[in-house]
Amino acid sequence: MDVPEDADLQVQRASPDLIVDLHISLEPFLWRTDTAAPAGVRTRRVRRRVRAREADRIVALLEPFQELPQLLDPHLQTLVPILADAFIASLQSKPLKKTSYTKLLIPLSKAICRLLYTFCKIRGEKVIVRFLSTDTKHLELLLSAIEAGDVDAHQDAGAEDARQANEDQVADQWEWEHRYITLLWLSQLLLAPFDLSTLSSLNTDVTPPAISGLLLPTNTPGVTLRVVSLALRYLSSSGKERDAAKILLVRIAMRRDMQALGLLDALIKWSIASFDPPEVSEQTSSYHYIGVLSFLSGILNASLATSDMDGYLGTIFRILQGEWYREVMDVVNRSVVARKAVLTVLRNICVIVLRSPEFMNEMVEVIEITIGTILESLTDSATPVRLAASKSLSVITLKLPTDMATQVVDEVLASLMRDVTVVTRGQEQTQNLSLVNPSEWHGLILTLSQLLYRRSPPASSLCEILPALLAGLSFEQRSTSGASLGTNVRDAACFGIWAIARRYTTSELQAINISKAAIASKHGTKCSILQILATELVVTASLDPAGNIRRGSSAALQELIGRHPNTIEEGIKLVQVVDYHVVALRSRAITEVAVQASRLSIWYLEGILNGLLGWRGIGDPDASARRTTAVVYGNLANLGAVNDLITKFSELKPREDHERHGMLLCVASYYTKHREYESFDIGGVLQYANDTKHRRVDLIAEAVSRLIISVTPTGLKQNDLIIGLLNKWLRRTETEVIEATAEAAFTVVQSLSCERKAAVFSGWIAVITENQGGRSGQDQGILSALFQAFPVAELSQGTIVSAIHRRWNLVHDVESRAAILRYLTSSTALTTNLEEFSDLIIDGLDDYTTTARGDVGSLVRIEALKSTSAILKASSTHCNPELAMKLYSKTLRLAAEKLDKVRVEAQQAVSHILSSNIFPSSLDTSDAFLSYPTTSEPYFRFILNLCFNKPEVHSLGAAELLSGYVGSANTGSEELVRASRAALVAFCLLSEDNSRLICGALVAVLKVNLTNDRVLVPTLEAIAFLFDMQIFQDSGVDWKTLHITVQKSHFKTGNIRKLEAAIHVYGGLGEFYAPAIEKLTTMAIHPFPRVRERVVDTMFVVKGVGKGVNWPKAGKLDLLKLK
Repeated sequence: MDVPEDADLQVQRASPDLIVDLHISLEPFLWRTDTAAPAGVRTRRVRRRVRAREADRIVALLEPFQELPQLLDPHLQTLVPILADAFIASLQSKPLKKTSYTKLLIPLSKAICRLLYTFCKIRGEKVIVRFLSTDTKHLELLLSAIEAGDVDAHQDAGAEDARQANEDQVADQWEWEHRYITLLWLSQLLLAPFDLSTLSSLNTDVTPPAISGLLLPTNTPGVTLRVVSLALRYLSSSGKERDAAKILLVRIAMRRDMQALGLLDALIKWSIASFDPPEVSEQTSSYHYIGVLSFLSGILNASLATSDMDGYLGTIFRILQGEWYREVMDVVNRSVVARKAVLTVLRNICVIVLRSPEFMNEMVEVIEITIGTILESLTDSATPVRLAASKSLSVITLKLPTDMATQVVDEVLASLMRDVTVVTRGQEQTQNLSLVNPSEWHGLILTLSQLLYRRSPPASSLCEILPALLAGLSFEQRSTSGASLGTNVRDAACFGIWAIARRYTTSELQAINISKAAIASKHGTKCSILQILATELVVTASLDPAGNIRRGSSAALQELIGRHPNTIEEGIKLVQVVDYHVVALRSRAITEVAVQASRLSIWYLEGILNGLLGWRGIGDPDASARRTTAVVYGNLANLGAVNDLITKFSELKPREDHERHGMLLCVASYYTKHREYESFDIGGVLQYANDTKHRRVDLIAEAVSRLIISVTPTGLKQNDLIIGLLNKWLRRTETEVIEATAEAAFTVVQSLSCERKAAVFSGWIAVITENQGGRSGQDQGILSALFQAFPVAELSQGTIVSAIHRRWNLVHDVESRAAILRYLTSSTALTTNLEEFSDLIIDGLDDYTTTARGDVGSLVRIEALKSTSAILKASSTHCNPELAMKLYSKTLRLAAEKLDKVRVEAQQAVSHILSSNIFPSSLDTSDAFLSYPTTSEPYFRFILNLCFNKPEVHSLGAAELLSGYVGSANTGSEELVRASRAALVAFCLLSEDNSRLICGALVAVLKVNLTNDRVLVPTLEAIAFLFDMQIFQDSGVDWKTLHITVQKSHFKTGNIRKLEAAIHVYGGLGEFYAPAIEKLTTMAIHPFPRVRERVVDTMFVVKGVGKGVNWPKAGKLDLLKLK
């Protein structure tokens, strides 16, 4: 139901460290010190290539700031120019040569452009370009660089020449980040306040681009020709460079010197001609038209206050309406981005038309058709199109005369009421929105919000607009797959209420007649409209399932209270309770914010209670949210409200499983809290649960079980019915059902007579001791109930213990074993009957069952470790010394094994051992041990010291520890292998005694595990590793014994890994034990080619022999080459 923590809070706390790391990292990343400089002179040169991994790391430092982009603002003026200077320096350096490390190293220019694009993505390109240099000396450099880096420039050459050119310039090929940043920078440089013709002396012979429909003026400067050629090339791109190309093209077209030259007219005519291609097919790409439309939109937007585009408005409008070139517009309308661009162009046309009354009268038809088109687009299935349509309609409406603007608002409100039905329940009438189109509602509500943000509707129309916004604030629909379809609508409604609070005065809002606002039936006429808005925002901020809606409601509430003081009950306290950051986590919003807000006023209490009984509470599809809702409802409701809820229970439809589950949990929560049972009869609910077939039996089982727990203290009379239901539900496998039914069973059993208890226990025991075959997990509920009821089973405890042991040994079922240990840990039987259950714990610590799922035995080991921790936390006096040493040695082994989740749990268990009286001298080391990461070298050093520096532990636990340690040292993750091996070597080098202890223990592990490949292979690898580290040579181990043991380990085996590990050990032994070399020699003609290769490699390293023979095809005579 919740994320672990608010992402923006994490960024806010981590931002100082991220910024410092960024400042420290950039300088050495971009520049290197020139070692050829004279002594005492510190010069630097820009790097040519950088590590791809380091570039990714620096980008990762920036990515978190997308949550709070403003945190970067104070540092942009420093960071962006640093990157820009390095980019210019990299372009001025010599071309890169081809490298064979293209996957590890990337050109510096590519890394810089990635970083600058990340800045643009976080903070926006309009902000970032302000920090780029506007020195026109960079214009030629950037133009030449993007032209040279364009891969398409080689396409005119022959196929072979193009292939060779691409290979030779593989390092110089530019990617889209290069082009995007360079085009943006060029657009910034074109703000130069002097004519571009003064910059054309460098390229007076530039050839005009050969583009169909484009007729440039004959005296166009060379720089302009190059810029227009580049911009038009990338205007049809499918990537981000299209946006930068549009900005560049608009920038150069709108320059006064270029307009005087006729460039603007030439580009507009080209744009219009682009919609009349020679041929249009179904496969025609829409990217070209998207680029043209974005250019037209940019030009029109830049011409809003001028008459530059007046002569082209009618032509562009007719094209976009499909009056001309209908086939082209069919291609355009297939693209969401193109439809959005069309709306933007139409909006700008209307704004220009509405600039003057005379012009508007001439083109009134254009305005009407455009408004109709935009209204239709509000129902578009694509969210970006609806966003563009709503904004366009609000901008146009703001420019319209009052009577026309009123008509637009009325049309939006009328569209909202389409397909809305009224449902009457008693004297209360409610709107049924189940038939409306959620996409259309999103567009309409967003349009109202945009209009309100621009204060387009007069205050007198708010009484009609507010009911629509409040309906949108609680709007929800579900798709056939269960996905929410109402989040966008509620988000738009939050925006609308925020806009009302910001744009309208207190007196205007207080003057609204509530009785005419169609919301009096829900809130009454005594409540002001401001109080109604505050109440609805509090309910949404505390109960809505979407985090952005809760935060949006909180922001709107703060705006409402801040802009209209002294109009809302407990306004200041309410703002403090419904905090923007507090409501980020849903569980916290429900359990804390809702409860605290309800205590401030009866308005908030009633609103929250109603919300808890709606789709945001008991009707929520998320079961965990319904459970949280029930807890809060039990704290807030009174007996009358609960009785009404019980009455509504019988009115639920069979398909309303979520509501039924939530209602029963709410009733159970209330009676658990208040203990008022006189007016409640649980018998009807029990009979209903027993007689009715349910689609979701698990929900009914959980809810009724919770209800039984809450009402049991009154003395139930339906024990037979309850026990029958619980026995049936205890066979289910859902975790929540098991927890609830087991607790209910324990609660009921406590009130039974001894004879009846024995009968119930006998039935449960019969279930867990029967051979269930493939029905694994179906007895976990009964196991939980047995362990919970164990303290009250005075006459049956021995039978229960025997039954659990039989279940443990009957079928080796990992799930059931893990469940037994889990329930044992939470039961008092762990301490009161430890001797009877200790063998299960020890057996669980040694469970290494492996299936197709992997090491499933780790589930059992983890639960056994939790049991061990529970034993030591409760009191070490319950544990005899012999059992304590067994648990300790096995826990140490698990603390060193390769699985991270097992080591983490074992670390906790070892810390409890250190805190117990088993080793009184180690009390101060527990906290230190817990502070070590389980993949660190200090962690493994601590474990080795703990085992080998204590004689009482070493005698029993050395071999046990190393049987787990070797797995981490050889088959774990790279980080784990490195840390564990480093700790092992460091420990051995401390003293010869340590070395002898480790090596002797490894040989002992080897002897014991000759048939256990899980331990055998990593043990061989560990011995070979110590040989490589020159440690095993001085271990005092009997070489003959080791040699014979290694031979036994791989006798008649087909395990390649085992053979390779044995060869590795023979290589270490062969330096001073001749029989090991003889064994390697005989293995040189092993039937497995991989084994032969490893033998020959080892012999060459040890003896320098084996050259000149084709060993994959070698025979016995070739063995002489190894002597």
